[in-house]
Amino acid sequence: MSIATAYDNLVDFEYCIARQPVCDRDLKLVAYELLYRSNNLAISAEFPDPDQATAQVLMTALTEAGMEFLTGDVLGYVNMTREALLNMENLDLPCDHIVLEILEDVIIDEHLLSIIRRLAGQGYLIALDDFVYKDSLKPLVELAHIIKLDVRALDQQELIEQVQLLKKFPVKLLAEKVETWEEYRFCKALGFDLFQGYFFSSPQLLSGKKAPHNRLSTLKLIARLNEEEVQFEELVQLIAQDPFLYYKLLRYINSAALGSQKKFSNINQVVIFLGIDRLRILASMLSLTKMSDKPALLFSAVLQRARFCELLAQEMNISNQEEYFTAGLFSMLDACLDMPLDQLFQDLPLPPSMKDAILKREGCAGSILSCAMRMERWECDQCLSCISNKSTVHRCYRQAIKWSDEILRDLD
Repeated sequence: MSIATAYDNLVDFEYCIARQPVCDRDLKLVAYELLYRSNNLAISAEFPDPDQATAQVLMTALTEAGMEFLTGDVLGYVNMTREALLNMENLDLPCDHIVLEILEDVIIDEHLLSIIRRLAGQGYLIALDDFVYKDSLKPLVELAHIIKLDVRALDQQELIEQVQLLKKFPVKLLAEKVETWEEYRFCKALGFDLFQGYFFSSPQLLSGKKAPHNRLSTLKLIARLNEEEVQFEELVQLIAQDPFLYYKLLRYINSAALGSQKKFSNINQVVIFLGIDRLRILASMLSLTKMSDKPALLFSAVLQRARFCELLAQEMNISNQEEYFTAGLFSMLDACLDMPLDQLFQDLPLPPSMKDAILKREGCAGSILSCAMRMERWECDQCLSCISNKSTVHRCYRQAIKWSDEILRDLD
């Protein structure tokens, strides 16, 4: 199927676009891979024709959602079929925002090599997906900027051999499907430059580790901030007791990002200006970052999950929606603080129902939290246990992504 025909066939197709982060050796976000899902409930890309999947990603990125929403100020990796590469002249893709990721099953011949050579000369970055080096592919490797190796498809010895072969070329190596911190450290030691996978959202648990007193105090503060009955006066007092939080909030609200001409000098003004709901969120996030040296990538995931839980609770007309935000937030404390959740919760004044939701996935909050975790891995077909409208689930997740990006951009 041609790309033009694929575009024509998209009119009545229900879809969603997933994005998976790519980080560098310092765990800084440098890109997102844009992934196609044939409908809002698909676990993986299930298009009968890969050209149609590529066309959908490109149409969404360039027209419907826009690159700014999908990737912000980092690069976007787009899977490219042979047909898409042959039709690049008609696609008008921005070379400063797009990485052309050539799929592993694309047939490489002299004609295609000449097109890839021209695209590289025009400024496009070329990535090779699920790559395994062999001498016949050397001309392709010489045109590439990034080569992706699947750590799930290769054993350790094969991975070592591939890295040794590819390090002879001036390319960046990307380890994909990295699921644990051990795999990340192993790949980093091998010399990989980029990493893609869910390892950053898992804890590095150390036996016998205990939460320091200052961390426990901060966790109690976050829990209290997000209780429904907390009043204005108590909120001011809670924040005033934490010098770090007080300073950070004043710095945030006086930043140019908020676009306010007024300068704020005390926490009472901050609370009035932001409002209790927004202040809860900002104070919780700032407190969490104070306790952890984890990458911003993790806090983005934390905010997305918390906001998604809250939005889904709103859609279900649940009254105590802020508790769902807290459940989402606290469900990733183990990854933030490298401690088991049950140990962290021992001294926290959380309602038993919230603990059960986080630890056992019980109750309505537990179902929504499970849905959030499945959405993060795009196992979207399993989310209907808590809400039947699949488009609502995807819309809430899309809004959560946009919201978390905006919050972190303001806090940067």
